[in-house]
Amino acid sequence: MILALRQTILSLLLRTVPVGFTRPANYDTLHLGLFTTMPADDGTGGVEATGSSYARVAKAASDANFNQASDQVTNVAEIQFPLLTGSLPEIVGWGVWDNGGVLRWAQPAGDLPVAFVAAADDTLTRAAHGFADKQTVRAIALEGLPIPTGLAANTTYYVRDAGANTLKLAATESGAAIDITAAGALFLRRWYGKAYAIDDRPVIPAAALKFKLAA
Repeated sequence: MILALRQTILSLLLRTVPVGFTRPANYDTLHLGLFTTMPADDGTGGVEATGSSYARVAKAASDANFNQASDQVTNVAEIQFPLLTGSLPEIVGWGVWDNGGVLRWAQPAGDLPVAFVAAADDTLTRAAHGFADKQTVRAIALEGLPIPTGLAANTTYYVRDAGANTLKLAATESGAAIDITAAGALFLRRWYGKAYAIDDRPVIPAAALKFKLAA
């Protein structure tokens, strides 16, 4: 029953309106944008990208634009922003505004964090982790625990030597494995955030936007 209710609410806001419901005003079109500083949980304090021909991108709330699986909705296709005429600092998150210009949702520019155990032989382990070589990830500390020695929190790394259940990290795409000198645990998040130069086109990859109602 709870799952069905969540699915109905997400469809009402993002996809085809379920039979018997009316979409709230200002939700027919969603306006997607980029943050250089993430807002707080209450929506305040965020800094949106500006200049260099940056502009929000409008997407209709429809099945064509947003896919639903269980109680999660994601973007069907890559979302492209205008070609830049200058540079932008690192994009660290994405936002969704309604037709009235009210920020309704914000997400860091990455997937959900995945917990790993790090060993002193530089190997990180997590069963069926799903990461692949050359992907960029961010290291995040587990609450109350230090980041394993050799790694730094909120720092971007590149995956290397990825197997089904293990991987190593490098500071550059083709760099040597980071020397982890003390075992520990941490989260890794697939990371899409980056700085952009002139003639770059910022994008949000397909399925990277994840809408899910809190429990």
